[in-house]
Amino acid sequence: MKYCPNCGKQLEDKMKFCPDCGNSVGQPNAPAAAPAAPAAPAAPAAAPAAAAPEKKSKRGVKAGAVIAIVLAVLLAACALVYFTGLYKKFLPASRLKLALAEKDLTEHALNAAFKAPVVKQGSSIKAKANVTVGIDAPDAGLFSELSVIKMLLENVSLDLEVDGRAQDHTYLDLGLIYKGNKMLGGNVFMNEDSVGLYLPQLDEHYYTMTMAALKKLLTEGQDAEAAGALDLDLTPLDEAKTRKEVMELLAIIGRISTKENTDIEKNVEISLFRDEKTMKVDSYTITPSEAEFEKTIKAVADYLAKDNCYLGGRIAKLYDTIKNSYSAPKASSSDGGWYEETPDASAPELPATFPEFLREKAPEIAKELAEMKFSIQICLDGMNPVSHRFITPNDGCAFIDTLKTDKEARAYVTLLNEEGAAAYADARFDISDKNRIKGSVVLKEIYDESDYYYRPVDFTVNFDFDRKQVSALGTLAGTANVLYTDTELATLNVTRSGEGYDHVLVLNVGERGTLIHVNGVSKVTLKALVTEGDGVETPKNVAPTSLDGKSVEEIEEIFGNMTRQLGNILSSLLMGF
Repeated sequence: MKYCPNCGKQLEDKMKFCPDCGNSVGQPNAPAAAPAAPAAPAAPAAAPAAAAPEKKSKRGVKAGAVIAIVLAVLLAACALVYFTGLYKKFLPASRLKLALAEKDLTEHALNAAFKAPVVKQGSSIKAKANVTVGIDAPDAGLFSELSVIKMLLENVSLDLEVDGRAQDHTYLDLGLIYKGNKMLGGNVFMNEDSVGLYLPQLDEHYYTMTMAALKKLLTEGQDAEAAGALDLDLTPLDEAKTRKEVMELLAIIGRISTKENTDIEKNVEISLFRDEKTMKVDSYTITPSEAEFEKTIKAVADYLAKDNCYLGGRIAKLYDTIKNSYSAPKASSSDGGWYEETPDASAPELPATFPEFLREKAPEIAKELAEMKFSIQICLDGMNPVSHRFITPNDGCAFIDTLKTDKEARAYVTLLNEEGAAAYADARFDISDKNRIKGSVVLKEIYDESDYYYRPVDFTVNFDFDRKQVSALGTLAGTANVLYTDTELATLNVTRSGEGYDHVLVLNVGERGTLIHVNGVSKVTLKALVTEGDGVETPKNVAPTSLDGKSVEEIEEIFGNMTRQLGNILSSLLMGF
């Protein structure tokens, strides 16, 4: 007898397999082993040894590295496409694409505006200028009045010295030179608080007046507009604040476009620059409702009304000037005297602030725009806005076409009425050289040529200036000319000369039909040599005489006496001939 080594069943010797578990039980003739005694309880098994790490295949390592490299390249490509704005080119025609295109256009406009050659806030100007004036009078007789004036001008020059900082202060020292001798000198100054005038050859007093007194005098003395102009903030705009708030206002205005009021047409053919060029574009036509117009206007008003709104503060000063001028009494001259015109009592009083004005007028403006079926059509060539059209079907429209290449930027504004084109402006800028400001501007009005007495708007301005050559006055070296109805009206040339810059302005006044015509004179030439200045101070050793509290009549008498004294000086010069 034998036993199954697997399950312990007793088997016959001849059996090769266990009938219970199927285990092979070996050769039939092998001696059977006695059943084993019961085993003692087994000791706890030792912890299994840590399995040896499997060796990675080289093929797996290479596959992982390739995947990592591919993911890194894809991530870098996505970052490049996003941060460079290339993703915008792949956007389908949508309101999102329109918003991004308008944002890019606004940023380009701000870049151009803040690169313009203007005096920066806080910067100073110290410059000297020697100015002469000459006339060409080819047909004037030897002893004619024109000949005398021409000879006088040949011997007279004006010396000016300017010392100024943007709205902080401006000092001006001047001298009238005749044949090398100073015939008249003086000093003028202005700052935020006061103004002053000292002309010792005309009056021994050094007159001063506070800005508050000057505003009061102008208001009482017939010129409310000039009084309000003294309140204007003429300092350059803060670039960072302006950029931030313009973009925020653009976002507010952009919300007027909704899915319901915006019609998108793809691959539409339009004409630009009054049919000069045609191209295919994506067209977005926005036709807001009355409620949408009103909501947008009020949203802009709320933004400008914020306490920390920079642009709101700048606009507020301009609005105050307009409001004060609107409500102030006017005065006019009649038979040598002054009389006061009171404002129209029936005219409505303007709201206290500009945001309040917008909120008050919003319903009225919105209703009128909606009744006119006012719509805005914006055309995109890829991501480039090429046309903005403001359309009122019954009252005409305005087109603003823009196009930019690597060499030229162009803006074309057309104003149309119900009968056709009324006026247009065409501005072209050569942008191939960043160091130059070069281009042309055409302003032209379409008019009825049969009206002989009508003088149309018809100007062309050509210019070419060098950004790197700047005079002490901030003017750029270069050339410009102005044409009026194809006749050259004026030319300007600014060239470097030694330590300064020569400025030559020529006015052609002999052609009839131009805006300026002087009988007997063909040209007026103004020359100025501008060099670095040393700075100007207020007069020393002269006690100021305040004009605060003086009446209009008293001040008119003071300046009348100075004018008569100036006439005596000029008469003595003429007598020298």
